[in-house]
Amino acid sequence: MSNAWTALLQRGVERGLLPPSVLAASPANSGHPWPLVVLSFVGALLAAIPLVAFVLLLFGSALERNVGPYVFGPLLIIATGVLLRGRRVPLFFENLALVVLLIGLGLLFFGILRDLSTAGYFVCALIALALAAIIPVNWLRSLLGALAVALCLGSALERSDKLAVWYLLLALSLLWLLALFFQSRVLVDSRHAGVAIALEWTLAGWLVQLLIAFALLAGMAFLAGGVLGGSSVGGELARAAGELNRAGECRMQERSTTQGLLAVALVGIASFWGGQRWPTLRAPIGIGLAVVLAVLSFFSPSLGPLALIGIVALVTRRPLRAAATACAAAWVIGSFYYTLCWDLVSKAQVLLAAGAALGLLAYLAGGRSLARSATVSDRPCSRAALIGIGLSVVATLTVVNVGIWQKEAIIA
Repeated sequence: MSNAWTALLQRGVERGLLPPSVLAASPANSGHPWPLVVLSFVGALLAAIPLVAFVLLLFGSALERNVGPYVFGPLLIIATGVLLRGRRVPLFFENLALVVLLIGLGLLFFGILRDLSTAGYFVCALIALALAAIIPVNWLRSLLGALAVALCLGSALERSDKLAVWYLLLALSLLWLLALFFQSRVLVDSRHAGVAIALEWTLAGWLVQLLIAFALLAGMAFLAGGVLGGSSVGGELARAAGELNRAGECRMQERSTTQGLLAVALVGIASFWGGQRWPTLRAPIGIGLAVVLAVLSFFSPSLGPLALIGIVALVTRRPLRAAATACAAAWVIGSFYYTLCWDLVSKAQVLLAAGAALGLLAYLAGGRSLARSATVSDRPCSRAALIGIGLSVVATLTVVNVGIWQKEAIIA
């Protein structure tokens, strides 16, 4: 057990969040380095191939018809769940059990979606969340949380209704916030430490899937197609974002005003709630940033929920999730370039006004910082730094103007 882990447990015991017995316990799987875990999982996948082939040859027709998925799927899930809940399971058998668990879930979900159609997605999502609460494998809990969000979105994606997907994502984001509130207010006793940890890992996967869905819903981001388009990953990403964004692109403009106002309200709620707990957000620069973000969220409604998620992640001291939310927000802002119902000049004016406002806020904040630090250091900016800044500006203008000249030549 590392010193950092011991210190963390000690603080938890001192504050009454954990029982004293945790200091004598060692973290799970502490003796398995990650390369060994990866190799063991790959070996389990290879070992499962003949097993799956044998089962398909023996029960192929029974698995597809009647109650076959409802018999074999739960049997595999229950067997692997009992094995994973046992103590001192060998690493290879643990990974093999995870593979078999995925096969069982696939069979059960196939039967449910075959018979229940749209409602089956939510039933499958509840099953995934129940397994996340039962199976004591933390990284698997994150995958099951992400799977639950993906299954919920499947019901709306079948109808290719972009607006319905946005509202469903908003509802799933509010569920994430309610779960965090429940965790922070109810599961603070040491008796509920295990439940709080399981919920934390499940919500991590839940949030990652939400951020990916918000980014894909907004469409392809500016320059992302050129950066990633040449690779298979970039091509699939562009294709998925394009298909989702193409469904009802201009048709939804009739109701986009309500959606935009709701996104603006979410930014206002995030700013007010964050300002109560983070004094910096009550400063003029924080208020100005919230105003700019609210204006942008009116044109790109996905920014509203992302702003609320990001503020909550920052205030609750989850920096990695806040950084992931910022990346998703940057993607959404970049996707504004591809909004086909707006002309290019109007989009440029909106982004230029937002950039100028942010630049002014940064200048004012920088002036105050320099005034406060003048008594500490009077050293001027070095000549190399000034030359680097100038070259960066020249290079940026050169790249942009060369690109404009090339496009104009092609149009001509």
